[in-house]
Amino acid sequence: VSIIVNTTSITRNAGQAGQIAYAASKGGVAALTLPMARDLAPYGVRVVAIAPGVFRKRLLITLSSLLLPPPSFHHKRSLTSPSQHT
Repeated sequence: VSIIVNTTSITRNAGQAGQIAYAASKGGVAALTLPMARDLAPYGVRVVAIAPGVFRKRLLITLSSLLLPPPSFHHKRSLTSPSQHT
């Protein structure tokens, strides 16, 4: 039995600003997986997808504290509709 492992991302469901192409490509990989599995099953090939999340590593924590706005900024923005953003 052969196995194909597609790598997608949680970003496909929860993309952030500036991630249009990345989120769309990962969504495409996720959508491709089931039909691919059905097509290849008769040949004994399994197709699965994994969607890793964020890994809390020291480098990520350091970079996010330097590059991202404080969490309160994200929280306030998420409570308003896009039409209210200026």
